[in-house]
This record gives sequence, structure tokens and C-alpha cells, in this order.
Amino acid sequence: MPKANSGKRLLNLPEAAYFSAWSYNRGVEHGRREMRLEYLEALSSLSEEIKTEIEGKINEKRNNDE
Repeated sequence: MPKANSGKRLLNLPEAAYFSAWSYNRGVEHGRREMRLEYLEALSSLSEEIKTEIEGKINEKRNNDE
């Protein structure tokens, strides 16, 4: 039966397939977490831009009213 190396341990084929699938799923989950973090950072920066824009409009209205 074919063998595969995993670090210091020699795995048989079914173990190697399980380890490979586990590693793939772990990588996919890591990618999802990273993407969520990027989305949150983008939303927070967008919120800051919108906040400054709204504050600017409020200041314009105050200046026009006075």
C-alpha cells in the first residue's frame, strides 16, 4: 500500500487522504475568517467616510442658517 509523509509521521493512504482533506478544510475556514475581517475593516472605513460626509453636510446647513 502506498505511503505518504506528514511531518515526522509516515501515513498510509487512507490516513493521508483524511489528513489532506482536513488540511484543505482548515485552509478554507482560515480564508473565510480572513475575508470576514477584510469586510469588517472595509465597512468600518466606509462608515468613517459616511460619518465625515454627514458631519460636513450638517456644518454646511448650520453655516447657511446663520
